[in-house]
Amino acid sequence: MCWAELKEFSRAVAAALAQARPSSYTASPLKRNRTGKIFIDYLRNDRGSTAVAPYSVRAREHAPVAMPLSWKILGPRIVASDFNVATVPDHLARRKKDPWAKMAKLHQTIPAEALKALGMRT
Repeated sequence: MCWAELKEFSRAVAAALAQARPSSYTASPLKRNRTGKIFIDYLRNDRGSTAVAPYSVRAREHAPVAMPLSWKILGPRIVASDFNVATVPDHLARRKKDPWAKMAKLHQTIPAEALKALGMRT
């Protein structure tokens, strides 16, 4: 797959999430459309696009930190403010392994069923 196809897949996933739960998710980058919703940012899936690097401190109240997390940690009670400059050192000390340890060796493809479900291929 090329970058354009991956970006289109990301856009389709974001749109499907926003359509399925419009009160929770949005694919719109406009701030006025994001209030109280999680913005599914498909726009970063492009060659040369910038993103926030892992462990970067965000320029927001309480200095939240962009954290790589394992799926096991995620859940309805986790919020961005759980990870900030005051709490991250303890979190890292308790971590048993790096959730991204296998990333460099991971080779993925998008299953044909997923593409078909999003109307990208027949």
